[in-house]
Formats: sequence, C-alpha cells, structure tokens
Amino acid sequence: MRGEGTPSDLLDTMVNVGNWQKAQKDAVAGDLIAWLTKAGYIKDGQAAAGDGKKPAGKEGQQFADPVERRLSALETQRQQEEHQRRQETQKGARQVDRDGA
Repeated sequence: MRGEGTPSDLLDTMVNVGNWQKAQKDAVAGDLIAWLTKAGYIKDGQAAAGDGKKPAGKEGQQFADPVERRLSALETQRQQEEHQRRQETQKGARQVDRDGA
C-alpha cells in the first residue's frame, strides 16, 4: 500500500480480514471516538465547531459517526449470512431425515 487508501478503508480491512467480534469492533470504535474527541474533531458525540481544519456540525445536529454506520452494516450483513447458513443446514438435515439416512 502506498498510502492512497482512506482511514475508513483501513478500518474496513481490519474488521473484515480479522473477522473481529462485536466486542472488538466496539472497543476500536470507542478508542477512535476518544481519540477524535481528544483531538477536538468531535465534542460529546457531536462534530466540533469548524476552524477550517476540522469538520463542523450544525447547531443541535447529532454527530453521525461513519465508523458506527459501517460497523452496524457489517454486523447486519454478518447476521444475515449466519441466518442463511443456519437455514441451509436445517434444510439439509430435513432432507436427510426424509430420505431415511
């Protein structure tokens, strides 16, 4: 990698390749939020006031954490795939029972 990817791409790669558990994802997200808060990019879950360098949020607008959205989407996808695998396994077991094996 030549530094051309985005930080969100790096996080996606870490989560997908590492097959992280929800607790691990939550810990990393919490650490990232803490770092962003300490650096002044977010304050109490909201975007910090703009100074030309940091993202500015509108007054009263809740900060929409893009990492949280991605993690949520990945978790939903993982749950759907797991559900589908369970259904296929159960369907196969029923077929074996019907065939008298």
